[in-house]
Amino acid sequence: MYSAIVCVGPGEKELFRLRELLKSLVLHESRFLERLIVVDDATEKRELSETILDLVPAAQCLVLHNPRRSQGDAWRGGLTVNTLFAMAEGLASTTRSEYFLRLDTDSLITAPFFARVREFFAQHARCGVVGSCYRIDLCGQPTPRSTWEPRLRKLHRWIRIRRNPFLHLEHSLFDSRREVREIISAALSASTSGKVHGYRLGSNAQGGGFAMRRELLNDLRSRGWLNGRIWLETEIGDDVVLSLLATAAGWEVEDFNRPGEVFGVQYQGLSGTPEELVAAGYGIVHSLKSGSWENELQLRESFRRLTCSTPGGDRAS
Repeated sequence: MYSAIVCVGPGEKELFRLRELLKSLVLHESRFLERLIVVDDATEKRELSETILDLVPAAQCLVLHNPRRSQGDAWRGGLTVNTLFAMAEGLASTTRSEYFLRLDTDSLITAPFFARVREFFAQHARCGVVGSCYRIDLCGQPTPRSTWEPRLRKLHRWIRIRRNPFLHLEHSLFDSRREVREIISAALSASTSGKVHGYRLGSNAQGGGFAMRRELLNDLRSRGWLNGRIWLETEIGDDVVLSLLATAAGWEVEDFNRPGEVFGVQYQGLSGTPEELVAAGYGIVHSLKSGSWENELQLRESFRRLTCSTPGGDRAS
């Protein structure tokens, strides 16, 4: 079994994207879904039952309203708070999920994936996170150095200059800032000592779709590292933080994004046409957001036409 976590922003388009994502999830991989956890980031509480419950039974759904309490950047530190809170709730509310799948609303399920991810984790005992663009992009090329690296190095200093909202000195001597610094130190130590391989500060499995082993999340919880609020002021996104946490705890992050594998996921846009991505056998693609709303709808229609006859869910081995 697995559980899925989806963070939903405000606005009607986000609700439409959520529904389209869930339709694709139900079509291809509903059999082994234990729990769907939806984080609603709208400021005012809204009723998501009309969007969700006719697709996924109520007993399988958990809706969390704005865990970050509208604090922090919605796409960076605030999103990290929401995601880590959802993962902690997911651990507490499930018993059979072998892994937790993090998805964006502009992702789409295009083929069964459960057994492939399960087998990958079985073959890579120390892999905690599996996704795309950690070391290799969808074209098979090395991923460039992360644009998050300078920010993380700054957070790793004991004393630093901050210009938001005004010029001032900031330290990492106490509280959450010290804890963040210690986690970054642990990740750097794990990398330089060879305990984990290939980590460069800021490297991450892209957030449009990646899976986290349950044992990793249990490990992070035991260390007190599922407290998302320590990241609220950092302006670091959730995918970067989760790969950092896995590395700091001594777990590997791996790519599973070549043709025939699961994660056809990159930061912006699609790496090919819908026809090419479906033919490549990817189970999850990202991002369907396009230059215009009309183009996004056309992409969705193309995927619907190409995948609507696909059997719903592979069989557990």
